[in-house]
Amino acid sequence: MLSYFLTSSRGAQIFRQRQAPQGAPAGSPAVAGWECHAAQAAGQGGRHALLQRQRGPRVLSFGLRPRWAALRARDTLLAVAVLCGCGSRGGDYAQPLVTEGPLTATSVVVALDTTDQALIVIDPSSSAPPKALALGPSPRHLTLTPDGNTALVVTGDVSDPGLTSIDLRSQAQASVPLPANPDVVHVSPDGRFVLLTFDPSQTQVAPNQALLDPNEAVIVDLSTRSATSVALGTSSPAPQGVSFAPPGQGGTQLTAVLFKGAVALLDLGAPAQVLRVPLQTATGPAVNPLKALFSSFVHGSGYLYVLAAQTDDVITLAISTAGQLGGSINFLAGGTGLTDISLPPGPPPSTVLALYAGTPQALALDASGRVDLTVATPLPSAVASLAPLANGLQLAWSTESNSSTVFAWDPVQGQVAAVTLDGPIASLQISPSGTTAVAAVSAATPELVVLTPGQSPAGPTLVASPLLLTSAAQSVVFDPSSGEIYFCESGQSFLVRVNVATLTHDQVTLDSLPLSVEIGAGSAIASQASDFGQLTAVPLGAFTRSSARVFPDFFFTQEVTLVSGS
Repeated sequence: MLSYFLTSSRGAQIFRQRQAPQGAPAGSPAVAGWECHAAQAAGQGGRHALLQRQRGPRVLSFGLRPRWAALRARDTLLAVAVLCGCGSRGGDYAQPLVTEGPLTATSVVVALDTTDQALIVIDPSSSAPPKALALGPSPRHLTLTPDGNTALVVTGDVSDPGLTSIDLRSQAQASVPLPANPDVVHVSPDGRFVLLTFDPSQTQVAPNQALLDPNEAVIVDLSTRSATSVALGTSSPAPQGVSFAPPGQGGTQLTAVLFKGAVALLDLGAPAQVLRVPLQTATGPAVNPLKALFSSFVHGSGYLYVLAAQTDDVITLAISTAGQLGGSINFLAGGTGLTDISLPPGPPPSTVLALYAGTPQALALDASGRVDLTVATPLPSAVASLAPLANGLQLAWSTESNSSTVFAWDPVQGQVAAVTLDGPIASLQISPSGTTAVAAVSAATPELVVLTPGQSPAGPTLVASPLLLTSAAQSVVFDPSSGEIYFCESGQSFLVRVNVATLTHDQVTLDSLPLSVEIGAGSAIASQASDFGQLTAVPLGAFTRSSARVFPDFFFTQEVTLVSGS
């Protein structure tokens, strides 16, 4: 086994034996025995270099990818090419590195190397190097099932489309041939079904494809490894979104596919039935659905509530799954300037919650349209967003240029509690238990505000506890098991943990700037700026720098190949 080392000062100089490239700085060093050609890669967003060395009948090809040529934080570029016999890929290795992820699963972290057709698997609890699992051609759209135990990847092209599932515990793979090639992946809440639809931005037919039907979808049952093509049959272009109902008994998995001017309802377990519902008000044109929420179902009956542009009505579909899939439509009028909808926890399924900005108010509407069942709550100012909390409360918030307002709303009693924050809300996350929320506020001094809603005999309460930051918080996530939050700050190289109950905190300094944070595999996983991918995993039970495991350049596993010259 031979090893070669190439060092480039600041990753910016390109070397050539005996003669520097045109325009290179005078005195550029040479690397004996190597020849490097540099050219600006048109349309690839950076400098591209191909390094070759003739060694008898074989050529070592090493592509310096555009992202590697623009290292942000390193003064020295070290490339290690490990020669292990003939590589499996022919031709010069000169295309840009295309990746997806990383994504944090239950026990591992995964990332997709599309260029080299491999799934990179990292075990944060182990010091073992990452593994590269070979995939089929053109892998893309890496997705995890909700339980975090399976990775899904679309493969192939129009002639041989497929969906590959990888069990992340055993690393066993199973591939399902697809009857068509839509490749936007939607996974049902229980992880049994995958619905593939066309990208609405896809406007061109692929090479070697006679036509493209944007209303075609493919349903994959992962339990039986079967795939079925479904004609959704609307007159609109490709879907704009998908909403899943809570999984029902007997394999029922209702799904709403949203189109401009229409909704297609289907049961993924019985795809022969498709209920197509035009979305058009009685006095106006077709409307564009923005959000759809399924209620719970009782004895096979429930509702789909739709928030749509061009109307202030909450569009309500009463659905029956008894026998033939069927339903009826209703338009629930409340106020003006409808901004968001939400659902109360649990029954009754016939209640939908709505926010209005025209006359600021929050309404609890009955699906039947009975006005006498409406519960109205006046608001002191207009709010735009709504999300459920624990104990039947809802959190509503809106942001202005210099301040934000947050409400805890009790839709049953028609009461609210409000707090005003010192700047616009950049992001807001609600804990999995629904008992706490955290808002990142972009004030003159950036803040992270812990919001604690509650109930008292006088009505709802809301307490805001601001924490001052060095710079803006980014990538704030909750640990579902403890309720603690983890985040990083813009331009800062530390990972922070806060106990939202006591507001105590600690931090770990990382080797480089974190870009995002996820919780999984018993660790806080920080993705960092690196041209070949870098992760730092800090165990949740030992949140210290000495316990952290760093996985640098994990995509480099696939970066070097020895190509036969014959």
